[in-house]
Amino acid sequence: MRENKELIDRYYVSEKKHESFIEAMKSTLKQKSFVYYVILFFGFMIVTGSLTASILYAANFVLLELEVQNLI
Repeated sequence: MRENKELIDRYYVSEKKHESFIEAMKSTLKQKSFVYYVILFFGFMIVTGSLTASILYAANFVLLELEVQNLI
């Protein structure tokens, strides 16, 4: 079955034009909501990494210090 000329023209009109990576990055960084999301995401990752890294500090210096004070 062949499509008629109207359907073929509609298909070619609806094709998206490819844009370069730089153009896509420029248009993405113009969206304020995306920039806010990226900033909040990196902030969240920094905070969770810091909290995870501080578990050893809390266990070694805070909890053991309390244990030593209870013995005295």
